[in-house]
Amino acid sequence: GQIYDENAIEGIRFAKLCGQLIAYELGDCDIDFSFTPVLDINFGTSSIIGDRSFHQQAKPIVELASSLVEGLNLGGMKSVGKHFPGHGDTDVDSHVDLPIITHDMQRLDSLELMPFRALSKYGIKSMMAAHLHVPSIDNRTNRPTSLSRTALTDILRNDIGFDGIIFTDAMEMKGVTKHFKTGQAEAEALEAGNDMIVLSEDLSKSIKSIKEYIASGRIEMTQVEASVKRILLEKYRLGLYKKPE
Repeated sequence: GQIYDENAIEGIRFAKLCGQLIAYELGDCDIDFSFTPVLDINFGTSSIIGDRSFHQQAKPIVELASSLVEGLNLGGMKSVGKHFPGHGDTDVDSHVDLPIITHDMQRLDSLELMPFRALSKYGIKSMMAAHLHVPSIDNRTNRPTSLSRTALTDILRNDIGFDGIIFTDAMEMKGVTKHFKTGQAEAEALEAGNDMIVLSEDLSKSIKSIKEYIASGRIEMTQVEASVKRILLEKYRLGLYKKPE
């Protein structure tokens, strides 16, 4: 809900407490990562984001999301900012089709991208890429940002400077599967700059395609090694190298 108040800090304190409680409850279930916070702005048009967003403005989203992440960290939980580059201004649900966002880069940079820039500087270690078609970022027909090197490598990695783990949104969602074959989509997701694939429809097809992309040089081994290092670093930070008692 809309808990932010410019004249009080109770909302920010509450977000931190929520983060701690989420961390404790998920930790009791042996879950290490929470796919939160949502960094999308609630423009009132999205059928999928809506009140999953903290607010209608970027600044309170940054303050509340940062506080939530602080609480998650205190509880030993890793957090994932989503849905890059911003899913808040579309009336199409990417679970059922590929949404199109027609804003120019000036608008995107001043609004949609702002929470992702801020949380990257704040130190969040993971982001999730959305299945959105944004022609001002990548104008190839039906190309989701989750499969776009321009979106993930040029903007998120190089421009914003994010060096944590990039997850895809679920690869079984129609925003991808309507336009890309299983296997091809997963390989192109890695080529674009994702580190981890979420919910592939067919693992064997995906692994086969990924190996073909690596063998042909479309995915370079230096990129694979960089992704593996990011993932192993987070596993180390979580203490997953220790044998559980």
